[in-house]
Amino acid sequence: NGTDGFGTLTFEGTTATGGAIGVATTGDLLAVNFNGGIATLNNDIAAGLTTVSNDADLVLTPGRTITGNLTLAETSDL
Repeated sequence: NGTDGFGTLTFEGTTATGGAIGVATTGDLLAVNFNGGIATLNNDIAAGLTTVSNDADLVLTPGRTITGNLTLAETSDL
């Protein structure tokens, strides 16, 4: 959207990304949330805050970048 820090994207179960999420420095999202299941990150994330909640696993393919703050819940895996 061309606006920095705007919008929230929430994944509620097992998923795999199909494209970059946000654009670092010029259009990052306010937040990205992973709320359970296994999320395979095939692309970069640019968000002010990326949260991996309880019972969620985030799998990063080689060369992926998460720009912004990253919060892992006590029982999440990265």
